[in-house]
Amino acid sequence: MWSTERNRKVELDERPVRVAYLVPIDVDHLLLDVLFDEAMSRWGGRRTPIIRTDGSIIDRDDWGFLELWDADIIYSYVPINEYLRDRVAYLLCPSSIKIHETADDVPTYHSLRPELTANYNYLLSMSVLPTFSKRATMRDISLPEILDRERWAIVPRDIEDSFGFVSNYLSDFSLLPFARRLNFSPKTEKKYAPRYRGENEIRSFETIEEMEAEIKDRRELATMSQLSDMFCPYLRAFDAGHESWNEHLTIVIGDTIDDRLLFWNAIHRYSSLDDLAHYQVLRFSLKRFTNGVPDFISHLCSGVRNHRRRAGNGAAYTIVRSCSIDDKVLQDIADKLKGTMNMVSHKHHDSSVIYSPLPLKPRNQGRGMYDAFWSPWSRTSGRTNKSFRYEGSEIDLPMYAPWFLSEAQTTRVTSGVWVADLKIERREDHCCYDNISHFWSFPKRLALHQAVGLENYGGGALVPGPELRPTATGKLSIWEGTSWYRPTLRLPNDYQAFTTALLYNHPNSYAMTEQNRNLRVKDLFLSDKGRDLLGVLQPFRNLPEALSFLTNFLFLSVIESLKEASLGVTPKRVKKLVHLLTAENAGKDAEEINYGAIVGRVLGKVISWHGKEEAQGKKLNYAELKRKLLPDDHNDNDGRAEVDECIRYLRNIDILRQGYAWRCKLCFHHNWTPNSEFTNELHCNICKTPENAPIGGDENVHFTLNPHITRAFSSSSGTGPVLWCINELANQARKSFILAPTLQIDISNGWSTDIDVLASVDGKVNMFEVKSSFSGVTEKEIEQLINLAKRFRPDIAGFAIKQPEENNTITQANISLLKGKLAELDVEFILMTFKNPESQDIPCRLGRKMKWRAW
Repeated sequence: MWSTERNRKVELDERPVRVAYLVPIDVDHLLLDVLFDEAMSRWGGRRTPIIRTDGSIIDRDDWGFLELWDADIIYSYVPINEYLRDRVAYLLCPSSIKIHETADDVPTYHSLRPELTANYNYLLSMSVLPTFSKRATMRDISLPEILDRERWAIVPRDIEDSFGFVSNYLSDFSLLPFARRLNFSPKTEKKYAPRYRGENEIRSFETIEEMEAEIKDRRELATMSQLSDMFCPYLRAFDAGHESWNEHLTIVIGDTIDDRLLFWNAIHRYSSLDDLAHYQVLRFSLKRFTNGVPDFISHLCSGVRNHRRRAGNGAAYTIVRSCSIDDKVLQDIADKLKGTMNMVSHKHHDSSVIYSPLPLKPRNQGRGMYDAFWSPWSRTSGRTNKSFRYEGSEIDLPMYAPWFLSEAQTTRVTSGVWVADLKIERREDHCCYDNISHFWSFPKRLALHQAVGLENYGGGALVPGPELRPTATGKLSIWEGTSWYRPTLRLPNDYQAFTTALLYNHPNSYAMTEQNRNLRVKDLFLSDKGRDLLGVLQPFRNLPEALSFLTNFLFLSVIESLKEASLGVTPKRVKKLVHLLTAENAGKDAEEINYGAIVGRVLGKVISWHGKEEAQGKKLNYAELKRKLLPDDHNDNDGRAEVDECIRYLRNIDILRQGYAWRCKLCFHHNWTPNSEFTNELHCNICKTPENAPIGGDENVHFTLNPHITRAFSSSSGTGPVLWCINELANQARKSFILAPTLQIDISNGWSTDIDVLASVDGKVNMFEVKSSFSGVTEKEIEQLINLAKRFRPDIAGFAIKQPEENNTITQANISLLKGKLAELDVEFILMTFKNPESQDIPCRLGRKMKWRAW
């Protein structure tokens, strides 16, 4: 492919590891307790969707959110079948899909704990503490305190869900010098050894009432639910005017499974925190409101702690929600919560699913064509995007820790792994503009990221790093840690990326989990059509420039005038050959006919005619060529100069060959003298009769085509339609266009086929079978397209027919069949047809000169 010699850039953005849990439809409270506690222990873990499934299908709204959430790990407490596993692997492409296994007949808290790690730990939610301890030091105030409890202390579950405790999931270790523990240690007859000594490390209280008072009055008190959410990227997909939940505090009332899931998943409707005094969503038991509204709940809803306002209103705004409690009871609670400076309303939910409606298309952010790149991820503070330059195809990744760890000392609190998303400029740059560079937009459906080499990665020989994965926006995700070795990435070229992705099964797919099923095709290689494609592209400086010429209506008319006619479709010659063979075999019986002699005669005639055509050649003089390339509306001085520049460039890159065509006066042989052999006296190639060379004039300057272009654009070749299809796809690309040449694929059991056009357009895989006419779309071709889509799962599959839509002869039944079969695979069917250009400009050079790297 064409590669740039200039330095390229990598942008790096750090974020937490994203996890999504799949749980049974009839999930119980014990499993939710485990998952809530585990999630709150990780940085970003409070934002961990918990999705119910039966192992074969996921609700449409839940699935839409999973696609948007873009989890690094899918962890399931439900065995998932082949269909769902493949759907998760191809459409979500996580680093891993893990199925929880337990040998206990009766699940316990310990046996249900997820095994997310592989000899390494995730960055803790408490890793944000250095930021707050630094602020406390600068203000000369006491260190922040974190809510904790003794492991044997019993606390109402709604308090644990809403706030969390350090000891729920984490092992005991000191939080100094960053924070102290505020510990719930009720009186008991049992004796336990003290966990910590001294007021500088831990402060204890004995009753639930004291805990409520601390939460109410201590604005600077940190809780696990807050810490796990701070400084995290968050989804803006739900933030749309007054539909945004950011304008109010949510309080979920109820203790049912639906109530708890409504509370837990509601956090995705909110931006992340950067202030310890705030909460976004809380859950309380209905029992708490038996004798009115508790004081500490009323205080959390007041303007003192709830700073959210509706549409700029001065009063704090709270919404009371529930799945299990009817409207009348909710309204009564809302009325009791109302105050002078507190607006409260209520809403009953029929389901715990709060992900609908989701935007299916990017919102208009006023960024022109970059609307197509809109990402739902944003930050509240501490934007940490970094960039650096690299040369060649290797990237030595520098260490960039999350911003809040940049000045923190390394302790158990600040150790762990996170994820870095890499936006990498492409070496094979197919952008048609000099001032814009394309980036690697790695698709999920076709694992091009498998071709990225990775060395020196992980925490050592026994602690390898997890697999690379593409994000929903096409970036490459790599896991990072403060103590990990610095990795080196080796980027592939386009051909290596596509052949690796096609050859091996998709990571985490059902086929990949079966033994000895790593390869999904036996072999693949460049097809004859692919070699023709490379041959016609290679003379140009870059792909956009090649497409601008080879799909240009004016230049195609020149090719049509200069290319050789197909011997088999010349009516005069066919008629002559039929007459010759009929006369020779007239009156003979079938057994008397010498078929070998017939074949010999046919081949002899074809060779003779071909040699005669090659000797005579097809040529245009300068004036004729200029007329074909010059549109009527460009026939002025500027237009003629532009045509001259076009012809000169095509001659210099050997697409057009310039010379002098003349016919010998003695033997009538058609001679061709290229510019390089032009002398004052020319000699016939046959009889050597001399002739004076012309002294000037457009009629004495002739042009012919490079023979490779002639062969590639012959009627028996599909190069022309393939180039047209590639050009249509390239025009859709805004940030990334990755192209494979036409590949021949040997699949199995004698089934071999080629893929005419395979390209990734802004991270969407397009696979097209290209035909010159609608008659080429047969039942066999339709079946083959379905089988290819089933094997490779592109985003888009279809036929590209270089004919107008009105000539369509494909039956509606076949189109419906294609759409239905492909929809079952989550593949979109598109029928691409030819549209006559309204205007056609003179082809011209585009873009910078780039180095050719053969595929």
